[in-house]
Amino acid sequence: LSCSLFLGEETPQPPPQEGVGAEISAGLMWQTMSLERYLEKVDRAETFYKPYLKQLDDAKPLIVVLGGSSSGGMRRPDELTEFWPDWLRKQLPEYEVQSLAFGGATTWHLNKLMERLDVRAHTCLLYAGHNDRMRSAPRQSLGSLERKEEPQTQAFAYWVDVEDADFYLTQLSERCGYLIAMEEYRFPDDGEVKAFARLLMRHRDVLHLEAVKYLDTYGPKIVLQDQIHLNPYGHEVLGSWIAENLKTIWKDNEKRE
Repeated sequence: LSCSLFLGEETPQPPPQEGVGAEISAGLMWQTMSLERYLEKVDRAETFYKPYLKQLDDAKPLIVVLGGSSSGGMRRPDELTEFWPDWLRKQLPEYEVQSLAFGGATTWHLNKLMERLDVRAHTCLLYAGHNDRMRSAPRQSLGSLERKEEPQTQAFAYWVDVEDADFYLTQLSERCGYLIAMEEYRFPDDGEVKAFARLLMRHRDVLHLEAVKYLDTYGPKIVLQDQIHLNPYGHEVLGSWIAENLKTIWKDNEKRE
């Protein structure tokens, strides 16, 4: 299933009011029910990943992968897969590489998961943008829904507004020695992921890697299996490229220190 299917779950409708004296309005009940549904993704990911975090080698620096299905989604470390985090692990055996990715995740979801698990990492790698910038959220963004704001539209909104994503990135950075972020490679791109990329480039707490520019040297027919998901070769080249960039970033930072 694609990210859009994960995020496009049917939204529960508000129950009818039982009279003027009803304590909770239909609109507020709609918000409460919807927020609980969207938090279920975080609940499942927290339950799934918590045991694996306890098994990590504390003697090794921790690299955390944050993303959605384009990063492999939620899967056990012992599964025989070769998504880009697996290639990263092969290239950097002296580090613990732990993916916290799950299908349909936005920066809103990922920030909450990091808080729930209380993760502190040497390096965090964010590969995102597609889910944040999908205009399929019923009536308001996740952040607006959580703040219990009145819906601004009767149509559809972005799942994560740029201003909110900026805040979530800041919060993520407080748990990461390095927060290195990349927008997802999407073809064709209607410009929405590029809007997310501009945020990554200007955010003061983010080191932006131009993964899209690199993958585009191969082209979508070589590295993509659909609009947003990499094929096996795409995962290999991306994981290996990220590993080399990490080595350079860490080395350059040591020189500055």
